[in-house]
Amino acid sequence: MKLSARTLGVVRMLVVIGSVSGCVAGVRAEPMPPPEPVYVTAETVPVDIETYPATNHDGHAVFLWNERWYYRHEGRWVYYRHEPEELHRHRQSVGHAPPSQQHPPREEDRDGNKHGEGREDRHGEGRR
Repeated sequence: MKLSARTLGVVRMLVVIGSVSGCVAGVRAEPMPPPEPVYVTAETVPVDIETYPATNHDGHAVFLWNERWYYRHEGRWVYYRHEPEELHRHRQSVGHAPPSQQHPPREEDRDGNKHGEGREDRHGEGRR
């Protein structure tokens, strides 16, 4: 098959245009999922959790119980999803928390008050 001069000219022109224009691929980024929260809401904690080994981390008190660090966040108890390295090192120095004495879990009313706070006793006086 023999190509005419005109056809060869068109082919050459297309090759030049293709090589000059380059190849551009479009990349569309998928939205990233939101990051996991650093904490998990605790279902129960010992009533006396504030007597367990404690330290300060990120500006708040944290308490070691059941191999996890617990702290108050927005009116409820939470623990770290992944133990921060600083707390891991601290935990190694304090050892294990004392065993729980089988106290009932801490109760919180709907207003976010700790066990017994803001409630009236049987004589109509508020507890302090």
